[in-house]
Amino acid sequence: MTARAAYLATIAVASLLLGASCDDAPPTPPAGGAPTGAASPAAAAAASAAAAAAAPAAAAATRLELADQEFMESPENRDPFRPYVAEFLTTPQRTAKIQRKVILGRYGLDELDLIAVVAGSARARAMFRDPTGLGVTVRRGDFISKSACKVKDIQPDRVIVEIQEQLEGGQTAADRVVEMHPKGEQGEEQP
Repeated sequence: MTARAAYLATIAVASLLLGASCDDAPPTPPAGGAPTGAASPAAAAAASAAAAAAAPAAAAATRLELADQEFMESPENRDPFRPYVAEFLTTPQRTAKIQRKVILGRYGLDELDLIAVVAGSARARAMFRDPTGLGVTVRRGDFISKSACKVKDIQPDRVIVEIQEQLEGGQTAADRVVEMHPKGEQGEEQP
């Protein structure tokens, strides 16, 4: 036996063993029987060409036809590229923002000092000083301080603000007077 015949015999045995381990049917032997050592190389090439021609036909027979329904997402068929994290996250409730501009919104009304009032015209103004020493002017209708008090009226010696309070029964409005010279200071200024 020649080395080539031994090699072909080894390949044939290996392909039979591999073919037997697969679910496919075992390959059918060639029509002329098992190749012998005296077979010509042309016969071996013809056999390999026939096997190569049969391979695409076998692959075409096992081709799977897919319908559009198989690509639709369903509980049985989920998209492996879709992120599902969003389904498990909860969005926090947003709190309502105040829709108006609040002047000196970082400070409470008790922290602000009324330092000046200009009440001679129809558009009266008052000036408040914050704890850092910054003076800010306000007009009637402006909102000031943390509690968003509305400036209701500006008089020559005082400013009246309206405070909205949240009570159990609902929302109520209360007026508070901010005087230019509180009662304790009036006695100190006069000699």
